[in-house]
Amino acid sequence: MFSIDVVFEGDLNKCFISVKLKDIFKTEGVSFSGNAKVTKEKKEEIKGGVIDGKKRYMVKKEGGMLNIYKNAINS
Repeated sequence: MFSIDVVFEGDLNKCFISVKLKDIFKTEGVSFSGNAKVTKEKKEEIKGGVIDGKKRYMVKKEGGMLNIYKNAINS
């Protein structure tokens, strides 16, 4: 979908969605509800994801950037 700067890695590691990070997603056409949360993964290259209802956005560290991918979660 899109890439963000690695400066947001610390927020994601703390399972925190900052206002600035929400703004970046919004610029890319993704708005979060108040129930959005960050998940963590055990794999080094996959930082985790953002889950909001049935929508999941995987965050993967690649080439010095955090790349955001959209994945649907089965209900």
